[in-house]
Amino acid sequence: MKRGKRIVKDVDFSTIKDNDYIFPVITPSKSNNSVAGYYHSYNCPGNTIVCGGEASGFYSTYQEEECWVMDRSRIFIPKEKISNKINKYTSMFLITIFNKEQFKYSYGRSANPNNILNTVIKLPVDKYGNPDWNYMEEFIKRIQFSDLL
Repeated sequence: MKRGKRIVKDVDFSTIKDNDYIFPVITPSKSNNSVAGYYHSYNCPGNTIVCGGEASGFYSTYQEEECWVMDRSRIFIPKEKISNKINKYTSMFLITIFNKEQFKYSYGRSANPNNILNTVIKLPVDKYGNPDWNYMEEFIKRIQFSDLL
């Protein structure tokens, strides 16, 4: 997990996308897939899960393209051995589970990095007890309207 970096709205980044400001700016907002504007650079690769952390109580989004993640959000970086398993569909499965954990982070208990790292997420497993990435991907693909993801 890596923390984003602060930039200032209307000084560093624009709310309007143009030829220079092409990378989405990700904030801990629950609207518009957490996009608050556009910036000329990125600090987060595409195909990544981003969590709003303390500011939005573990609300997570999938960012398909490179983007700039603000300092109140966290970038989830998969361990090398599973990085090839992470795609749009497995990410959608994971963020659905992450967002179900939001109830734990309200009324004064924040989703700080320590709490996030200690959150236990139960995943489907294969016959060897490893996360069943194929099942997760196929499950999301079979959901009605998944072709619109």
